[in-house]
Amino acid sequence: MTSHRWWMASLLVVLLGHPLAALSATHVILIERMAFHRVQPSTLAVGDTIEWGNQDVVPHTATLASGAIDARMAPGEVVRTELTAAGRLEFVCLYHPDMKIVVEVK
Repeated sequence: MTSHRWWMASLLVVLLGHPLAALSATHVILIERMAFHRVQPSTLAVGDTIEWGNQDVVPHTATLASGAIDARMAPGEVVRTELTAAGRLEFVCLYHPDMKIVVEVK
């Protein structure tokens, strides 16, 4: 096998061995003016990551009622959370309960 074919075969083995890593995406949700704003609206899937960016001058959270995800952010901070289950997920800020966002994970 030539070195080019060996390299391509090795890459294929890596990609097939880690399908979520090869197919996962990052979705950005910003917190600004006391509200969640979805920057990249698209379909979310198990294995994807949400990147939460707090652009307010006060701390916020992005928390599920189950507690499975509890991302806490200081002003100006960015936090990443991985989506590990499918379904309708409603996030709320524990400090500001009127702040909510719902995402569908396929």
